[in-house]
Amino acid sequence: VYLAELGREDEALAQWDKAIAAPNYDCRNYPHYHRGRILEQMARFPEARDAYLKSIEIDPEWEPAQTAFRRTLGWLN
Repeated sequence: VYLAELGREDEALAQWDKAIAAPNYDCRNYPHYHRGRILEQMARFPEARDAYLKSIEIDPEWEPAQTAFRRTLGWLN
């Protein structure tokens, strides 16, 4: 998240990809959600939508991912 705030989105995405691939990451939905946030900021809406959807698949009850997913659908319409 810090890298994205510094404007280093590509580096941030790489770190989230590592977190997604890590076998011991506790909250499996978080890296997908945060990856989606960065992609959305970069106006890469289809990819952001897919990242949010993956987060929802892992934890269907997590409201931030549901809200973000609906928001990206709005961008795509």
